[in-house]
Amino acid sequence: MLDHDYYALPILPVLAAWGALGWRLAVRRASWLGVAVLGLAALVHSPWVMISKYDQEVGHMVLAERLKALCTPGGRIVVLGQRIGWPQVHYSGHQGWVEQYATLPAGWQESFRKYREFGAEYAAVYFDPTATPAQRASFAPLLGTLPVVERRSGPWFRGGRPAEYYILSLRDSPADVAVAAQPRR
Repeated sequence: MLDHDYYALPILPVLAAWGALGWRLAVRRASWLGVAVLGLAALVHSPWVMISKYDQEVGHMVLAERLKALCTPGGRIVVLGQRIGWPQVHYSGHQGWVEQYATLPAGWQESFRKYREFGAEYAAVYFDPTATPAQRASFAPLLGTLPVVERRSGPWFRGGRPAEYYILSLRDSPADVAVAAQPRR
């Protein structure tokens, strides 16, 4: 739950009850060491210590807003990258797919042909600072085949570190572009 910590909210009442029972047992047995360890763990995982974990990753929102502006009301999107892409799909207000992988897979052309058949208009590739140069380079065939609508970078990742995205058009590309990109035998 690195990016969507709020998904844990429904289980908080149960966790609070279990925590209260455990706390009561620890205090009753005078195990102050256990109480101290629990307190320290809570402190270490708090926003006071793990400051960057609680920073909003602005790149998700920037990309989502651009996809929302570009895509037609019924259009769908595809988000690719080495990290989770669900925030971009969710906040864009469009249905879509997320392909999370470190490097571009060999069968990407067939996947994109299917996405286009299912109504995908745009594909977005999102790189954060954890992507290595080799991982970025693996996406070159995709970036060189589909029309690039927009490319932006900015200090959007945790702690103001740089992130980058590409928005590619599936709508404006020739119908056989995915087939043409496949190597001939």
